[in-house]
Amino acid sequence: MLLDDWIASHNSDIFVREFTYSKTQFKGQDGQERELCDGAVWIGDLLILIQNKQRDPGAVTGDTDAEIRWFNKKVSKLAVDQLRDSCQFLQEEQSLPFANMRGQTLDLTKTKEQVSLTHLVVIYSPSTILPATETMKKGRVSQRVGFVHFFTVNDYFCVCKILHTPFEVSDYLSFRKAVTLYDPNANAISEKALLGQFLMDPDPSRLVSPNNEEYVDRLVRDADKFSLSNMLAVYLDRVTFGSGGTDYHAILVELAKLRRNIAKEFRKRLEWAMEVCKGTVNLAPSRFYFPNLGCSYIFIPLDASRRDTWEEELKSLACLSKHAFRSRKCIGLTIAPDPDDNEFYLINWFYLECPWEPDDWADELIRKYNPFRESSVVMTPEYRFEQR
Repeated sequence: MLLDDWIASHNSDIFVREFTYSKTQFKGQDGQERELCDGAVWIGDLLILIQNKQRDPGAVTGDTDAEIRWFNKKVSKLAVDQLRDSCQFLQEEQSLPFANMRGQTLDLTKTKEQVSLTHLVVIYSPSTILPATETMKKGRVSQRVGFVHFFTVNDYFCVCKILHTPFEVSDYLSFRKAVTLYDPNANAISEKALLGQFLMDPDPSRLVSPNNEEYVDRLVRDADKFSLSNMLAVYLDRVTFGSGGTDYHAILVELAKLRRNIAKEFRKRLEWAMEVCKGTVNLAPSRFYFPNLGCSYIFIPLDASRRDTWEEELKSLACLSKHAFRSRKCIGLTIAPDPDDNEFYLINWFYLECPWEPDDWADELIRKYNPFRESSVVMTPEYRFEQR
């Protein structure tokens, strides 16, 4: 598999196929065939542009100076220039319709209005004799586009595998940039040590230390408790649109923003609803809301006698929950037993986005019927470590 395809496949696992782009050739306004970049990830207000570079094994002679020249020319110069061009294309082209890895076509020039955070990343596969002084360089500042990250392929894959969720990767890239600009010694420690520092305390003003590698080794790896990817692959098939008039990408964007400690709350409530919907008691909805994310969630278990009325239940309870939380957005789910297979469930989704407004009628319904379970959430640390 070519490096571009390999990285694209990996990115689609981490960032979801709907947000991942690998084929970005286009004809410019001047009629010339061009390429935006080797890969792109666009999730709501987040954009990551990627340029890949691979050292031709047949060109490696065993001369370390030659490998350093390759790095300086291909990674530090050419790839950065190409990313500069990518940013220019996004600003100047009238439209850039590209198909994501789900086969859906979106216009990436829309990022001009929607994106507030952009990461520029070069991923490269060097020869084995490229000195560590180069492979540990975290990036450089371009006068035209700012900081550009440098990752070896192995380091990039390891970071994504450990952080696992899209916005945790983005958080790390922001931290990595800040630390590198603040402390030149960031280029003298391993990627593992820098990642360990992020996991332990993401304060970019702290001086780096090679001893922080231990936090990567001690990190509790519990993706089975917070990963939503398998669940989405099976159950994100019935979506009802709210008054915001959006498609299911809006749901995916909000779920992508969930860091692992909050994603655990999502999984915990979903699994609870799957369990209780098989009975006839304890069916009041569970919900939660973290104001900094702007989106509330409600999980509505329906027993077999109510599963056919899911749409009425979903819309009314989601609207009331959104109002009670005073959130701008709400994602609601009904969960009911599948009549055709006891091991599966019927899950329907509802996405609602609109400004909060006072509503005396909704307030009275909530006061009179009290339709919700307790919604308190105990925040846990984002990263936990095994004792040594």
